[in-house]
Amino acid sequence: MQVLFVSKRKAIRFSFLLVVCVLLVWAIYVYSMRTLIVPTTKFEPIYQGDSGKKAMALTINVDWGEEYVPKMLEVLETKEAKATFFLSGKWVEKNQELVKEIAAKGHEIGNHGYSHPHPDQLSIEQNIEEIQKTETAIEGVIRVKTNLYAPAYGEKK
Repeated sequence: MQVLFVSKRKAIRFSFLLVVCVLLVWAIYVYSMRTLIVPTTKFEPIYQGDSGKKAMALTINVDWGEEYVPKMLEVLETKEAKATFFLSGKWVEKNQELVKEIAAKGHEIGNHGYSHPHPDQLSIEQNIEEIQKTETAIEGVIRVKTNLYAPAYGEKK
């Protein structure tokens, strides 16, 4: 058995170096986790698609007019077209069977806020509540989370 004697000065230097290395590794880990959780790009609204490509997107905002939806679905099916239906939460709760039919026919479901207020007249927290309440309503009916939101009145807030 060998015994190694290290001077107090070398032991302190080694301990200091070890602590610095541990802190550096921890800082790198925390930074990498932060960049994984928080996106580095800011998502902007899409106002126009690629003008060099012949395509179109059909969106339908629904907060009332459930009597028109079955005919719209029929026409879309006849024309072999798909649309994105942005539904308000209160409409979803009143028209669950229509929501199921829209989804069953392969149309995309988007979030249109719960009660169709002017988003510019609400606080950020109130807007978030409108979106989350609608998300819960839609998910409760068709078991799908939406990934698109169209604010009422086209407002930007």
